[in-house]
Amino acid sequence: MHQPHAIRLIALLVLIPALVAPWWLASTADSDDTSWARISRDGTLRVGTALEAPYVYLDDAGRLTGLEVETVKHIAAELGITRIDWQQTAFDSLIPDLLAGRFDMIAAGLFVTPQRAALLAFSEPTFHVGPTLLVGIGNPHRLNSYADLAAQAELKVAVLQGAVEAELLRACGVADRQIIVVPDALTGRVAVETGLTAALALSQPSVNRMVADQRLGKLEIAAPFQAPRHNGLGYIGFGAMAFRPGDRELLARWNRQLAGFVGGTTHRELLIAFGFGADALPDSTTTAEILGRMAR
Repeated sequence: MHQPHAIRLIALLVLIPALVAPWWLASTADSDDTSWARISRDGTLRVGTALEAPYVYLDDAGRLTGLEVETVKHIAAELGITRIDWQQTAFDSLIPDLLAGRFDMIAAGLFVTPQRAALLAFSEPTFHVGPTLLVGIGNPHRLNSYADLAAQAELKVAVLQGAVEAELLRACGVADRQIIVVPDALTGRVAVETGLTAALALSQPSVNRMVADQRLGKLEIAAPFQAPRHNGLGYIGFGAMAFRPGDRELLARWNRQLAGFVGGTTHRELLIAFGFGADALPDSTTTAEILGRMAR
C-alpha cells in the first residue's frame, strides 16, 4: 500500500540534484567575480583614461571633463558610487593597465573592435563618430581620404599609439614608412603644425576641437572627407567603456544604467555641449551587432 509513496520519494530524491545543480553551478561560476562587491563596499570606482578632447581633457580650471568623463559621472551616481578615482595614462597603456587590475574600467573614447573585444568586455556603445584628417591650412596636399595619403608615398601621417587609425590607414594602402606613431593627440597636432607630418588621423570630434582651440591658425579639418570602409561596410566608429572580461556584474549593472541614459535628454545635452553632431547617437545598435558586422 505504501509502495507508490516510496516510488514518488525516490523520484523526488533523484530530481532534487538536477533542480539544484544549475543554481549551484551558476553560483560557483560567479563566486570569483568580486567586481561590484568591492566597488559597492569601498564606494570608489577607479577609471583609467587618456587625454583627448572632447572625450577627456582638462578645462581652464584644470578640472577633468569631456564627454566620457561626464558620462561616467552620471552613470556612477545612478549606481550610488560616491567617489571616482581618475587614473590618467598613455592611450596605449590603458588596456594592459586594466587587465593588470590598476583600475576597474576604461573611459577614453575607445572604439569597439574585434581585436580589443578579444581582450576586453565592452559596454553598450555611447556614441558613434566618423574619421577625418587634421591638415595644414588650405589642405595643401589635397588630402580628402586615406587613399589620397596612399597615393602620395612621400607624405607622412601621425597616428596615436594603440589607436584604430593605423590599421585603417594600412588597409587603405598607406605604407608603414608613412605612419608616424605619436603618444597623444597634442603631439600629433604639433607634428602637423611643424610640418613633420602632412596630417593627423583622428576621429572628427577630436579634429574639430583641435581646429577650434588652435592659437596659431595653421590647421584645418580635411573637408570633404571620404571615410574608409571596413569589409564593404561604412566606417564603424562606435565608442564604449571597457571592463575586464571577468567583471561580469559590474558590466551588467553599468549596461542597465546606460539603457536608460543613451539617447535620453542628459545624454543628448552632453553630446551637444562637447561638440558632437546629431548623428553621434548610437541609436539601438548593440556591441554584439557591431562586432558581428566587423567580423564579416
